[in-house]
Parts: sequence; C-alpha cells; structure tokens
Amino acid sequence: MAKRYSGNLQINVAYDNRNFYRTSVGRAGKSLWQGTVGPVVRGIASDSPQAYDEVASAALSFADQEVRGLGDAAEYNEDGSGWLIRRTPRARSVTTASHATRKARTAPSQKMSPSFHERQTSHATRSKITIRKIEGRWQPVSASGIIVRGAIYNADGTGYRTRQGAEEAASMIRKLGRSA
Repeated sequence: MAKRYSGNLQINVAYDNRNFYRTSVGRAGKSLWQGTVGPVVRGIASDSPQAYDEVASAALSFADQEVRGLGDAAEYNEDGSGWLIRRTPRARSVTTASHATRKARTAPSQKMSPSFHERQTSHATRSKITIRKIEGRWQPVSASGIIVRGAIYNADGTGYRTRQGAEEAASMIRKLGRSA
C-alpha cells in the first residue's frame, strides 16, 4: 500500500493483483471516500511509484465528484494541469491557508498594504502562484499561503466565482507581476 498526499488529504492506494487499485481518501484520520480505480497509465509497472501517483490523482478526481467540497482541501499543480500529488505530507508552517483566510475576511473596501514578508518575497512567489478555494471563492495564492493581489486582477482580494477565472488572473499575475 502507498500513501499519497494533496493539501490536507491523504490518499491510500493498494494494488490488488487483479489489475485494479483499492483507494481511499481521508482527512485527519477520517475516511471521506473509498473506491476502486482501474489502471490509468500504460507502459509502466503496476506497482511503481509513478503508477501510485497517477492512481491517487484519479481517486481524488472521483472523490471530488462524489463528496461535496472535498476538492477544496486538495492542492492543484501550479500550471493548472490537475491535482498536486505528494509522496510525503506537506510540512506545516506558520503561514498556511488559515493565514490566507484571515486576509480574505477583510472587507473589500479596506485597502491592505503588502506586509514586509510579501514585499520581500514578491518576486520569488510570482512564479509560484497556485489556485485554492477559500471560503467559497477561488483565490490566487502564493507558495506561502498568502492571497495574491495585483493592481487589476484580484485587487480587492475578493477572489473569483470560477476556478477558470482565478487561473486566468494567476496567469496574468505570473506574467506581469503586481502591476497586473
């Protein structure tokens, strides 16, 4: 059995020797979804780490369709190509999504100046912008979990209704920086 991680979700994958994988998705020790997934990649060994990564991604997609809000707890690839699957749990830090959530609760009419940390890391995090759903809205978020605001895109920090809108904004912020 292999364990994979995405956000604060744990995906368990076990190959059953009949060319299928038994999978489960859970959070904080609680199982949220279970299912069987067929092979997703041809040309690689059924019990290779890459196969387990692909099956974990597929299991997360099925779970997201069946369990409401499950995808909000997962991480996405920076390029927007799908779920970010890790082989080890993400290291906990002081600046997590809860930090970004606190900033999101600020009224849109209030202007927040960038913190010292944001000013120092704006160039470094510009290319590491991901998309997360925070309090029901899709937000471009830096690698350190801070909601990214540009001069035009997401200027008020309210986020976007659709993931596609947030991805487009994040793409422009990556290209143009804070002037976007």
